[in-house]
Amino acid sequence: MINIFLSLCETCQKKKKLGKKGLVSKTILHTGFNSRCQIDLIDIQSQPDAQFRFILNYQNHLTKFVLLRPLQTKRAEEVASHVLDIFLTFGAPVLLHSDNGREFVNNVITDLTALWPELKIVHGKPRHSQSQGSIERANQDVEQILASWMTDSKSTNWSIGLKFVQFIKNKAHHAEINMTPYKAMFGVNPRVGLVTSNLPNELITTINFEDELENLISTVTTSENMIGQKAAVSDTIDAIRKKAYANLEKQVTRMITRSENKFPAVEVGVNVVIRIPDVDKGKTDHPNIIGIVLEKTEYDLYRIGCKDRILEKFYCRCVHYQLFIY
Repeated sequence: MINIFLSLCETCQKKKKLGKKGLVSKTILHTGFNSRCQIDLIDIQSQPDAQFRFILNYQNHLTKFVLLRPLQTKRAEEVASHVLDIFLTFGAPVLLHSDNGREFVNNVITDLTALWPELKIVHGKPRHSQSQGSIERANQDVEQILASWMTDSKSTNWSIGLKFVQFIKNKAHHAEINMTPYKAMFGVNPRVGLVTSNLPNELITTINFEDELENLISTVTTSENMIGQKAAVSDTIDAIRKKAYANLEKQVTRMITRSENKFPAVEVGVNVVIRIPDVDKGKTDHPNIIGIVLEKTEYDLYRIGCKDRILEKFYCRCVHYQLFIY
């Protein structure tokens, strides 16, 4: 009886807390390297390192490879300078995403174009379904690894530690692509000099010069493969990236299936609850409004009407604003 009352109580519906967003829209994956990348800023002003107060996190969508840079400010021109350095090393993506706001990315792209006139990239949609949650998880990993590095090294110079954090992050196994970002990027696992060779560890410590290495190799074996990694010949970079793409497809399928089960389709005439963006409501306003489904498109998008007017944009079940039947 209480549940029935709550489901019919308009005020209760307006102020109830909505669950986490899901992923039910059609997701477009890109197989090409550098098709889609994302930038984000980590605020670390509470622990400044000299003039540095922010961290730039640049992530390639396909390989999940991250590049980290310390920033003095979060101004677009400083971000653009570091991003340009990345572009001129690894090439520029087709789409550049950021959840820091459309104006911010537009300014970054404008500054990039001013520095590199022949560059042409497109501003990707914020909160795109492809990158949903990925950059946030990467930020959390970076913060945790950096905290561990600062503790282990007994140092507060996190701007230096970022270089080690980047390497640690990229050589760790990534669940979405089922391999390390480093291998997805370069086709091999990361090397740490002779430590990652097949030479015995007790002999490595005695080597300092190339002549000593050559003598050791000739003593132990005549094969030069002793200092090579045990990698399959068929594991080319292209094959590895195709494998990473296939694993991403599986991950997206699982996410969509879970969301479709959690958020079933709604029909025309059904009452729904829609979350109001924080920037559009006052301090004393309810977090939600109640509406009714007026139209459903062939792409599972919904036209919603509320008490005062018909909402301008079409809504997906839970990608933009969650819709709940009551």
